[in-house]
Amino acid sequence: TPYLNGALLLLIRFLNLAWKLLLPHGLWGIWKERNRRIFKEKSLDPCQVAIQIALALQENINLTTWTKYQQKIQICNSLEWQKLLSIQCKSTHTDQDLVCWTPPPRGWKKLNTDGASKGNPGKFGGGVILHCSSGYIVAASAHNFNFGSNHQAEALAILKGLEMAIKLGDDPLQVESDSLNIIKLLQSNDPGHWSIRNIITDIRIMQRSFRQVQFQHVLREGNKAADLLANIGVVIDNQQSWTDNFPKDLCQITQNDIPHC
Repeated sequence: TPYLNGALLLLIRFLNLAWKLLLPHGLWGIWKERNRRIFKEKSLDPCQVAIQIALALQENINLTTWTKYQQKIQICNSLEWQKLLSIQCKSTHTDQDLVCWTPPPRGWKKLNTDGASKGNPGKFGGGVILHCSSGYIVAASAHNFNFGSNHQAEALAILKGLEMAIKLGDDPLQVESDSLNIIKLLQSNDPGHWSIRNIITDIRIMQRSFRQVQFQHVLREGNKAADLLANIGVVIDNQQSWTDNFPKDLCQITQNDIPHC
């Protein structure tokens, strides 16, 4: 029928447009992720990158008007795009959060750290939070490091975290940071850039005090508690530590991970 023929023609034109736009959108999304990792030391899960590309493609097509039919092409929403692209993401606290904090194995503790810098270089601080394998907060602290770079903030936060953790025992320790460059550095024998070389050396010396230490990269979504503490560190005068009565904002962030908050 004319109606079916018209609908089929519209679908074919839509698919042709989608394929033509997919390559430039895909390359642009990958390029932005490359710059994020190099210049911001942050990274997204490949699943998240694919979703961002799909949403950008959706927006572009939704803005396209077919003159012959005088209507916009309305395509599926973001959740349907995920199914269309066969993207399987782990859903956690909200639809936007694709990564969550996970507890360490039994008998281990987990140290999450983050650095915050207002300028690069600029005023900077660090935040650290220690959990046991049951998910309970053992200790947390926020530190003001005065003035320095992002790399220095991230490395100093790890060092301060190790210093805090060793006071509470030498249990095997997982250390998580969202600074991919610093984690890769600590997983290797590279001494690092001259500006952080002494800090990296001190971390490796402190590491020997524990029975075992694993350095792991985590995405920002799984490191929100340490990020909050790092931003507190930027604005305080020196440092602040907690072993109980943790800040309410900290408990709100970790409420699905920590039973007693």
